[in-house]
Amino acid sequence: MKVMKNQQLINEGYIEGKKSFAYQWEKIEPNFDWESVYKVMHALDWHWITSKRTREVPDIYKIKEHAKKTLFRVWRDEIVFLSSGGFSAGYEDGELWLEFTIDNCHTTDL
Repeated sequence: MKVMKNQQLINEGYIEGKKSFAYQWEKIEPNFDWESVYKVMHALDWHWITSKRTREVPDIYKIKEHAKKTLFRVWRDEIVFLSSGGFSAGYEDGELWLEFTIDNCHTTDL
C-alpha cells in the first residue's frame, strides 16, 4: 500500500520521482484526437504492414495500440524522441508527449 501511495504522490507532483506510465497514458488517451488520425490515414490510404504481412489502413483500436506501445517504450527507456507509423513520441522533464505528423520540412534537407 505504501508504494502505491508514494506513486500517487509522485504522479500528482507532490514528491520527486518518475510518474507511472498508466498515469500518463490516462492523461493522453482521452485527450488525443484518434478519430482525426484515423480519418487522415484513411483519406491518404496510409497502410501499415500487419502481423500477417498484409497492408491495411489500421482501425482506431490498432492506432491506439501502436501509439501506446510507442509511448511505453519511450517512457520505459526515457527516450527523448521516437517516431514510428506517423507518430512521434517523446519523454521530456518526466512527461510524455505524442503527436501525429503527415508532413515536415527541415532546412538541413534543403
